[in-house]
Amino acid sequence: MYCTHITNKTLMSREEGLKWLETAGAWPEQVMLAHDQSCNLSCPSCRKERIVIPKNEQDHFDALTGKVLIPLMAHAENVRITGSGDPFGGIHFRNLLKNYCRTTQDKKRTIVLQTNGILCDRRAWDDIGLHGHVKEVYVSIDASTEATYNIVRRGGDFARLKENMAFLSEFRHRREFNNLMQSFVVQARNFREMPDFVRMGLDWGADTIEFTLIRNWNTFSVEEFDMHNIASLNHPVHDAFLRMLDDPIFNHPSVNLSGIRHLRPAPPDIEEMTTDTPQRPPSNILLQLYILFLRTLVISTVMVAESASGLNNSESFYEVAKLQADILLQIGGWKDLVRFVRLGIDINNITQHARMFAGAVYAACAARAGELGCVHLAVQLANEALFCNPRDIFARSIANKTQQTDMSPSSKSTH
Repeated sequence: MYCTHITNKTLMSREEGLKWLETAGAWPEQVMLAHDQSCNLSCPSCRKERIVIPKNEQDHFDALTGKVLIPLMAHAENVRITGSGDPFGGIHFRNLLKNYCRTTQDKKRTIVLQTNGILCDRRAWDDIGLHGHVKEVYVSIDASTEATYNIVRRGGDFARLKENMAFLSEFRHRREFNNLMQSFVVQARNFREMPDFVRMGLDWGADTIEFTLIRNWNTFSVEEFDMHNIASLNHPVHDAFLRMLDDPIFNHPSVNLSGIRHLRPAPPDIEEMTTDTPQRPPSNILLQLYILFLRTLVISTVMVAESASGLNNSESFYEVAKLQADILLQIGGWKDLVRFVRLGIDINNITQHARMFAGAVYAACAARAGELGCVHLAVQLANEALFCNPRDIFARSIANKTQQTDMSPSSKSTH
């Protein structure tokens, strides 16, 4: 992650930040508490062993509860706990939640629980006093069978998980909270269970069923990660993974393919290509070159733009993106262009600026598609641009223009 404030040594200290909060009267709307890594599981995709913070760290965090953490939580619209461990898997977060729920007079649903679900049961809900405070519950599961679950969720209990999911499903049905999401980290060990995972989630009444690609959080060697990374073009069963993604169950509105959506076949609008742009399916070597080109261009553009101004210069990104769109169009055509830009997004989505640049690429592609008369394609690309960067004024203007054109009678027969 690249931050100009850290690089230029302009980031305010913790003490300065707290003083600013007190004097300005402006509090963060979004708060993510991920300072405690304690967890009851040791999933291989996340850590090498079970983590429980030592007593001195717990005491340090507890000392911040009343002075720092509770005020932050009380003023926020969304409080996510956690992204580092489990909200029920350590003493500190359980005590923090209990103190917050006990001391907060106004019961507003702001808490977003991110949990493995093993300790999230009715007893914990009552003991902490979560009633009326929870907005969303995200449950990480990563499997649809007990055998696979025991591998990818090391230390878990599949039978207990199902009991607790039934409990959460009941609470969601009673509108105890607003959204129930279950997530699945896609890897070589579990990708064949993705369709059944969707069915399992629908049975539980999950609002969102999300799939993300495995990442290396320094838990694997390079060689080990290559074995797990099913999205790699060089993985021996990568083609089987792509065939599995053709399953129509992934078209269900509750499914969010998130980091793997670019690997699915292009939707019908994108398949309808103009005859002016020849389609040449690339070899694996050409595909690798495309990916390398995207990654290099995105990173270099982001670094140059930030170093030069320290600002999110959408206009400069857009101009460079237009050049990139022209280059890729000359080489491979629209269908390949869309696929490779999506690959670039996935590779570089660790930074907000990379997603912003990818959105600019899509906006440029949408503009070119509109110029060529490919109205449906232009609408699709404009929507992709807004997915990457909803605030991009160029993408917004292009999306509005192409959607208006798409709705006009003269465009109904245009592809």
